[in-house]
Amino acid sequence: MRASETTMRFWQQLVVGGLAISTLSIAYAQGSSSDLLNQLPESERRAVLESLMRSGADFEDQPIEFPETVTEREPIEGEEPLVLEMTIAPESTLVIDFDFTNQATPEEQAAVDKDRRLARLLGSHYFELDRNGFLHLEGVADIPLLGLTEEQAEKRIHAEEALRFFNIRVSILPISLTGARALKPFGYELFSGVPSTFAPATDIPVPPDYVLGPGDTIQVQLFGKENRQYYLVVTRDGTLNFPEIGPVQVAGLAFQALREELTNRINQQMIGVQASITMGTLRSIRIFVLGDAIRPGSYTISGLSTMTNALFQSGGIKEIGSLRNVQLKRSGRLIQTLDLYDLLLRGDTSADARLLPGDVIFIPPIGPTIGVDGEVRRPAIYELKGERTISEVVKLAGGILPTAFPEESQIERINARRERVVLGLDLSSSTGKEMTPKDGDLIRVPSILDRLENSVLLTGHVYRPGAYQWHEGMRISDLISELADLQPKADPDYILIRRVSELDKRITALSVSLSAALAQPGSDPDLLLQTKDRVMVFDLELGRAAIIEPLLVELDLQADPSNPFEKVTVAGRVRVPGNYPLEPGMRVSDLLRAGGNLDDSAYSLEAELTRYSVIEGGVRQTELVAINLTGAIAGDPHSDLRLQPYDLLVIKEIPDWHEQQRIEIIGEVRFPGHYPIKPG
Repeated sequence: MRASETTMRFWQQLVVGGLAISTLSIAYAQGSSSDLLNQLPESERRAVLESLMRSGADFEDQPIEFPETVTEREPIEGEEPLVLEMTIAPESTLVIDFDFTNQATPEEQAAVDKDRRLARLLGSHYFELDRNGFLHLEGVADIPLLGLTEEQAEKRIHAEEALRFFNIRVSILPISLTGARALKPFGYELFSGVPSTFAPATDIPVPPDYVLGPGDTIQVQLFGKENRQYYLVVTRDGTLNFPEIGPVQVAGLAFQALREELTNRINQQMIGVQASITMGTLRSIRIFVLGDAIRPGSYTISGLSTMTNALFQSGGIKEIGSLRNVQLKRSGRLIQTLDLYDLLLRGDTSADARLLPGDVIFIPPIGPTIGVDGEVRRPAIYELKGERTISEVVKLAGGILPTAFPEESQIERINARRERVVLGLDLSSSTGKEMTPKDGDLIRVPSILDRLENSVLLTGHVYRPGAYQWHEGMRISDLISELADLQPKADPDYILIRRVSELDKRITALSVSLSAALAQPGSDPDLLLQTKDRVMVFDLELGRAAIIEPLLVELDLQADPSNPFEKVTVAGRVRVPGNYPLEPGMRVSDLLRAGGNLDDSAYSLEAELTRYSVIEGGVRQTELVAINLTGAIAGDPHSDLRLQPYDLLVIKEIPDWHEQQRIEIIGEVRFPGHYPIKPG
């Protein structure tokens, strides 16, 4: 048959979807089908090769390109791109919009409005399907949506009699699952890649215990008195026909035993001749992969193949199949049991037995399982096999992380009444570690609290913000040792500190002048810090409201009639007017410092303090107090009054304060230009 005819028949078989093995064999003999396969799209090439492999075709002499992953091909000019639509899966999250169709009459819309359950559907809503892919709508029968696209789901929902007046739009949200719902069975990703060859490499050394059979090739090189080289094939009856020696029965012998047998015979029958004996081309064997494999069936593989090689070739194990009880059966007898956890967790391949012709690899259903979630190294669902304690199960998950809080662990378990219950579990105690796991359990290991202990947090306009270790007697000068630690335009005179009481968790605001603290280290201005203090440094240019407002909200939330909102306000001619937290013992001078001190236009002789007070819990009274600013700034206790909640300090402006006014003179004068003016 000519090569062109072979090519035509090959393509005809591909078009009709079948594969005539005899035609392909002829094509391979002509050296054409390999090129044809390599021209196919990768997904089609993969299907063809797998079909040929199961049929027993030999690929050793044909260079077939079989990539490990499927990649997107370059689009052909003028071809519309292939768009794969998302389909609805169990527990999918959907956004569904309901509004009236254009065909809905006013009477029909009024009927829907009267039905509260249907009226509540109008608008956009978020839904989460159940494990079986059903959508639950109040007043409507459960709607199955599993496997549908968005467009198909819209048609299916609209088909419900109660929803016929609605125009429906469905959007699938690709939300990633978290927590226990995101757990996947451990180990099955081992088979997620497709092997690039159908048999192990043939250039690896043959182990001494390799068992010979029909089809194996033995390479014998004689030297000494005679120099010859033989390639001897084991016949179907298991013999090796050696010239000058005769037939040698080798079937069932290990390679090392064969080497010793041939060496002895050559030494006895061919005096003065020595021999070098190696393995040549290995035979192919047919085995079976059955049970819960991805692609169960009969496979032709290399004589060096092991159980894992066959599992890879069959596509791996389904998630309902056992990874810990893979069975090798020979003539109906159980020869070996392979626990793939030994390979995955310890790299142990000692149980990965080599296969013989006719062997059966059987994958039984998965055994008892238990989920491990939270602060462990490998959160997943694990198959149990001999694990008798919770500590052994946690060991399968790689152990707990340093961030775990094992004392507050939990077990979610189904009890004898088929109820889901939660049990406390202390993984730091021997009692908790020795607890017996049960099929279907879910172990949750929580994390420690996401907060720093024994530390002080420095934030704001500094070069090195962050958490610093706190120690007894630590002061603000220990945290910020010099003004050079502040960024340019930082305010060194108002450093705000947020403090939380360990007793009642109430929040208190304090402030300090860093300049005064550094001038007198260890004194009262050099404030003592407490653990968990948050120290905030402000930027004069950007203002303070963005940082202070959240603190004021916290102070407002803890206020009550007996503890008023600790807030004071400075307004008028200061650099940073606004609301500020009331500090313990805060005075007028402290509020001026918080407001950035007086600006150039401030009237420095007098200010006005508006004070609000509640009389006997029923009447709010307003009081205006004149403040001697000069005395307050100088520290006079009679002028530098202590502030109360809601106090409002107003700094006046110097009368007639304004920028220098100018006029411009132009025209026929000797000195045109701008000239300052004054009143009158």
